[in-house]
Amino acid sequence: MLTQSEFARVIGKTPQYVHKLVKKGRIPLQGGRIDPDIALAALKRSADPARSMATTPRTAALPLLAADTVEPPEVAALDPSAGMSYTEARTLREQYHAKRAELEFKEKIGELIAQEQVRHQVFTLFRELRDKLLHLPTRLAASLVGLASEREALVTLEDALSQELAEFAEKLAEGFGTDAG
Repeated sequence: MLTQSEFARVIGKTPQYVHKLVKKGRIPLQGGRIDPDIALAALKRSADPARSMATTPRTAALPLLAADTVEPPEVAALDPSAGMSYTEARTLREQYHAKRAELEFKEKIGELIAQEQVRHQVFTLFRELRDKLLHLPTRLAASLVGLASEREALVTLEDALSQELAEFAEKLAEGFGTDAG
């Protein structure tokens, strides 16, 4: 087990650089010290393949780096991306950005609308339908009183309901761009 300064000397980097890697979580600490085998394995997993990590002859000649490596402690339970390599994390990020760009494009061309906007529109349409249907008895009462038969009253009620529902279907189609009927 090495201190951060000792590990920095071993890999040919500054202590500030090693401290920065520890702070970012790229090098795990065990009791405030660094296990060089675990640290080098962690750095290798999280390294940017576009940048090569400069190694010095001191790293190759280090007697502490034996073949019997110890697996680093599991941090994947805390952070789902912690066990990913740099390439996997970058691929995941690029997929996220592509999906986001696709959603933004669909929203701009009118294929997508905000969920809250749809909820408000549906609520308004159904509230208007409810109000009109509840107002039907008041509106039709005078005309139903003068009818001669029950059948005529039924036809008048059915016509009024059909008219209100047809108007609702038209508004619904206008609001959501579908065919009414």
